[in-house]
Amino acid sequence: MTTQGTLIKHKFNTNDRVFKAEFTINTNITNSSELYLNKKYHYHRGYLVNISVDGKKLTEGTHYSTDTTNVQRFKFTITDTSLNGKIAKVHVLPL
Repeated sequence: MTTQGTLIKHKFNTNDRVFKAEFTINTNITNSSELYLNKKYHYHRGYLVNISVDGKKLTEGTHYSTDTTNVQRFKFTITDTSLNGKIAKVHVLPL
């Protein structure tokens, strides 16, 4: 995983295939955050990505943009500069 800011923690639970991460957002960084999501072993039916700040779910198009050109990687860039310095929580759930 790479982040658009400073990674605080991350964990993948092999039993339920849930990935969780937290990072401090730095909107001055133009590189995307990137998650590797192995479809063959963990997410063969797909996945759901939730990104939140202060308990509020972020919305694609309003708070962040995505690049899904590689199905094994979920890339997103926080575009809402009011979130700079806040902690983002990322949860990936298998379908």
